[in-house]
Amino acid sequence: MKTATDGLVMVGSAGAGFATGRGVNAMYPEKKQTSGLAKIATFALAVAVVASVKGDDMASKAIKGFAGGFGGEKLLSGVSDLMEDNAMLSPKADDDEATKFAQRALGMPTYVGTEPPREPAEVKRLVFPALNQAHQEEIIQMQEVAQNAYEPKLKFV
Repeated sequence: MKTATDGLVMVGSAGAGFATGRGVNAMYPEKKQTSGLAKIATFALAVAVVASVKGDDMASKAIKGFAGGFGGEKLLSGVSDLMEDNAMLSPKADDDEATKFAQRALGMPTYVGTEPPREPAEVKRLVFPALNQAHQEEIIQMQEVAQNAYEPKLKFV
């Protein structure tokens, strides 16, 4: 019973840490390169917290889980911010095959011949109308209106 409880505490606190990490993203600088480096530094601080917490009691596990979840989110969003301005993310007609392969593998737009960049392929879904009444036929395109704030791009027909 103690092992299951410890596991739940660790997973629950990691989830809370991840959610808190996502929530504080607006406090980081607007410039993506600066923001990415700051988030990775925060990840390093979270790793130091996890390493410095001694003990095997429930509070220690909760602190380790929270710091681990928070740090994990900071690492993911920091790398994402740093990659946003990367040259590989901007498809060009003269990209070599290895770059095109990496772009396709990551689901990014790519150049095909002389055509403009292609958007990633739409995900095909199995449709069971009896089970899925709220089926959506199109992917809703979103636009960033402020840092970490998005609104749908509405099309009027």
